[in-house]
Amino acid sequence: MSNEGEIVFAKVRQVTPREDKILVPLSPIGDTHFQATIAYDLAQLGIPFKTIKFYNDVAERNGLKSIREYVECYGRRIYGSEIDPFNNQFVGFETVPISEQK
Repeated sequence: MSNEGEIVFAKVRQVTPREDKILVPLSPIGDTHFQATIAYDLAQLGIPFKTIKFYNDVAERNGLKSIREYVECYGRRIYGSEIDPFNNQFVGFETVPISEQK
């Protein structure tokens, strides 16, 4: 994936490359693990850390090395796969080990 993809916030479970766009889930307020996962995934796609910092509060306060170490140790936190039919939102979260890449 080129690091030139446009970052678009969307209703997705995790960072998802699509054509010339990178779909990024809205992050739950105060969920540092989820935000670290977004920063990690964007870095894995080759997005410059300076750009990631612009969109991501955890990246603004921490270095990429710390974020990588955290996510590689504790796994990637993403939205659950079920959708609540009443509010059309993802239900819960999953933590996916790095060894089980998307």
